[in-house]
Amino acid sequence: MNPIVNSRTSSFFRQLLTGVALVCTLVSFFGCNEEPSKVGGSIMPGEDALFPRADTLHLDAHSILIDSVYDRSTYALLGELSDPLYGNLRASYISRFQNAYHYKTEFEPIGGDIDSTFLEISYSNWVGDSTVWSKVTAYEIKQTLPDTRYSGNLQNYLKDAEYIGSHTYQAGNKEGKHKLRIPVNNELGKRIYKASKEHPEYFASQQAFEENLLRGIYVHATTGNGCMLSIYSTAVVLSYRYEKRDTTKTGADTTLIVTAEESFVNTKQLYLHRQFETDNSGRLLTPNPDYAYITSPQGLALSLTLSAEELGQTFLDNNKKLTRLINEAPLALHIDPPDIAGSVIQPATYLLLVPVDSLNNFFEMGETERSQSDIAYLSSAYNITSRVYEFKNISRLVHEHIRKHIQTAEDGTQSIDTPLELVALPVSRETMGGNAGVTATISNFIYPSGARVRLKNGKIALGIVSTAYIKD
Repeated sequence: MNPIVNSRTSSFFRQLLTGVALVCTLVSFFGCNEEPSKVGGSIMPGEDALFPRADTLHLDAHSILIDSVYDRSTYALLGELSDPLYGNLRASYISRFQNAYHYKTEFEPIGGDIDSTFLEISYSNWVGDSTVWSKVTAYEIKQTLPDTRYSGNLQNYLKDAEYIGSHTYQAGNKEGKHKLRIPVNNELGKRIYKASKEHPEYFASQQAFEENLLRGIYVHATTGNGCMLSIYSTAVVLSYRYEKRDTTKTGADTTLIVTAEESFVNTKQLYLHRQFETDNSGRLLTPNPDYAYITSPQGLALSLTLSAEELGQTFLDNNKKLTRLINEAPLALHIDPPDIAGSVIQPATYLLLVPVDSLNNFFEMGETERSQSDIAYLSSAYNITSRVYEFKNISRLVHEHIRKHIQTAEDGTQSIDTPLELVALPVSRETMGGNAGVTATISNFIYPSGARVRLKNGKIALGIVSTAYIKD
């Protein structure tokens, strides 16, 4: 029997059929793909009933706006950054602080009070010019904060916020320290210390701590454009002196004056509120047959749509003679780096590909490409040599969509009633300790990134290698 080859098959897939697909499907049916996705019945065919086929499907591609991102981490961004292609990005945040149950200072302060209070901000790295001078300003929040991990506009929570301090800094410094230490109004530290003496009930729960002592602190950069910090920890530090008994080298007793510091930090258990402001969405969302854009942390994702008609024409056989197995469905997103002077934003390391209607639940439920293997796919790691994000085989996703949306008319004719709608967006990936190949968590990418995806007439090709067999 002659293989069935669709008229749209590219020369690449003709070679693939003769060089690989026939070996895969006819000689060792499961050798090249351990888990081919099946469209149709469950009867395993004999080798003489197999019909390999390759198709090139075309997904409509364009950028869509992601106006809010979900994240459980303690990571935030701080500063303002301008890029000639991706526009301006401004980032600020409100940090909450973990209550210390039944808090007491470890030592007794000299004079019975706190000497000074600081806001300590720790950052892992930055994007932009590390020599730019910037000014960070802190305000104590007086409003009740929402229980949400989605980013959004913070202005509603800044009413009656009280200025408590500011600090001028450069991301790169002579000391090589990745910390900002902002002196703030010492009334805050004194208030916490006094409550530890007079109102221990304020430390009985997180709710009591926030309602009576500190709801949160708003942090934003008021001056300086050109550098953005990636913040991983924010803490309120209480500093005080205490007397410490010691012995000199000669054995004499002495009293030392020692400085102690105690911190209230933000943790993953608390809601960190982030605000990202961009001015690039309108320009980059304009339909373009040659390019689409993907940005983070809160920006643009890539929408990919495969029409119901094309799915039906490719995978359904209304003569009811064949059942089709989807063996391979490789998808590649080729990146075209902009040749624009002054561009500082680079592509993210990973992209996640999921059905658009599964996007929110994926992050809220803490899923990974392993826990949602039928519908979620993590790309290969991006590198500047290949300049491509590869999803090696999304056949399960295609099959799952067909299975859910196949319709059978009274006369037995089958059709697919819903297009396959996917979204690709930047993510960060943490791996399990000691095993870099196993994903532990996937999160929205809280870091400036941008990628220009190459299109052909507004579309991206999806190669499909499938095998049909005759039903008994």
